[in-house]
Amino acid sequence: MQTILIADPEADEGLLGALRAQGYSPLEAQSFTQVLNLCADQRPDVLLIDLSLPGFKGAASLKKLRQLPGLMDCALLLSAAPGASHSRLNPFVLQADDYLPKPYQVEDLIGRVNACLVRRKALAQDSTHLPAAYPATVETDPAGQDDLFQVMQKILKDLSRFKSLERCSVALLQQERSLAYVIASSDAPAPTGWRLDLANYPELREVGRTGHPLIVRNVRQSPIMADVADRLQTQLFQSLLVVPVVLGGCVVGALVLRFAEADPEFTQEELFFCQLMALMFAQVIKSSQELPQLHAMLREENRQLVKMLEKRDLFAVKAIAALHTPVTAIHGFCALIKDGGVSRLDADQQDYFDKVIDTCESLDGLMSDLLELSHFISGTAPLEMGERDLCVILRKVYDKTWPQALAKGLIFQWDMEPYDCRAWFDAASIQRVLEGLVANAVRFTPTGGQIRMAVEDRDQEIHVHVQDSGIGIQAPDLARLLGECTAETALSEDSGCGLSMALFRAILNAHQGRLWAKSHPGHGSQFSFSLPKHPVAVS
Repeated sequence: MQTILIADPEADEGLLGALRAQGYSPLEAQSFTQVLNLCADQRPDVLLIDLSLPGFKGAASLKKLRQLPGLMDCALLLSAAPGASHSRLNPFVLQADDYLPKPYQVEDLIGRVNACLVRRKALAQDSTHLPAAYPATVETDPAGQDDLFQVMQKILKDLSRFKSLERCSVALLQQERSLAYVIASSDAPAPTGWRLDLANYPELREVGRTGHPLIVRNVRQSPIMADVADRLQTQLFQSLLVVPVVLGGCVVGALVLRFAEADPEFTQEELFFCQLMALMFAQVIKSSQELPQLHAMLREENRQLVKMLEKRDLFAVKAIAALHTPVTAIHGFCALIKDGGVSRLDADQQDYFDKVIDTCESLDGLMSDLLELSHFISGTAPLEMGERDLCVILRKVYDKTWPQALAKGLIFQWDMEPYDCRAWFDAASIQRVLEGLVANAVRFTPTGGQIRMAVEDRDQEIHVHVQDSGIGIQAPDLARLLGECTAETALSEDSGCGLSMALFRAILNAHQGRLWAKSHPGHGSQFSFSLPKHPVAVS
């Protein structure tokens, strides 16, 4: 006994009783949540959903239903009361099998249910007439119109095996010019660009006029084809099926199937299948019409964005360069006054000048970092990339920083293995990163603590670790430190996002490497970065 789930708040016992009398096992649902639960448990053969069902959200809800295990083969019917929003429902687009407007009679519902079940069964049994690997959905790369037409070409080629077709094609109609253009065909590359004079194709004129499918069972005897009977004598096909391709209520094209035999037999299910194919081709044509405008818009937006970024980088460079001049002047004058007039300055005055000089030096370093960061972000940083021994850089950093660690009472260890670790990098910038990480470790590790540098040889990368036993970093602060650094967070002292860390991340990104860290408050931190052993192609 086949199960039918009625998800309609207005369904009454009379409807359910009539379904039982026809040999169905009916179930009821008063909300979309109940539909999901019943479908998961019972796996009905037929599902009728009223579009006003509480919790039902149109295409999104239907997609959710189709993803349920065992429901892919369920016949799905939609129903709704008359209204503008439902007057032109497309069951194929909504992944439904049929649409039943309300109010409907019990006999109408049973007839639609039987038809859906027969159609499902016929399509399953006759699947051998279709390509074995025929896709349920076609995924395309929206790179241009040619890709979409190639999809149509593939579908038509597979479809040509259906009932021994001589040829199947899709044509765009321009009835006001009495022309048609074949944009895809089963026996020619797409797009073919064949131009047809509609005066020689009465079948296309008829479908364009009526908007209904046309079956010509014998092209040599059909009155519709009488005007071109002489031309047809040399053709290989004997019969035609022409299905209109409709967009926005207008016939914009036609799916034409030419059969080698006369008077072919068509079941309702087969005709319905061809109509579904025409609906799909309509969506492909619509996409092909929208793509050029979309691509043009994206190209213009991208051009404007690149132009804006170039202006931003240029402004940053000019602003930093302009700031260098007054800061350098202030620094120089203060140093000159302090050095030249030290005997005439009291202790407080000397302290003020020392603070001004220190601030100027900090500002100078900050502007240098900003300028360097700007170069790395814009991709204009001068890098001398090459294969080098990374351990040489580690030795230089160790020799340069161990006196500072010793002066603070820290133990500075360096894991000497491996002795030779070759990677692809720019020596100056990577030394800058390593010195900065070690300097931070020295700064935040109290007296008596330990700092350790280590190198790890991986398959395609070299990993460098700088570990300390310092104060550690709270998880939110660590996330901000490794996150995106903006102008506001970089210049905020309590933000946890240092400008130097943003610079290190930019340097490593330029090397196709990465920066990461782990920390436990009170137990220290470990900052690590990776470098590729060989050049990495950038897409």
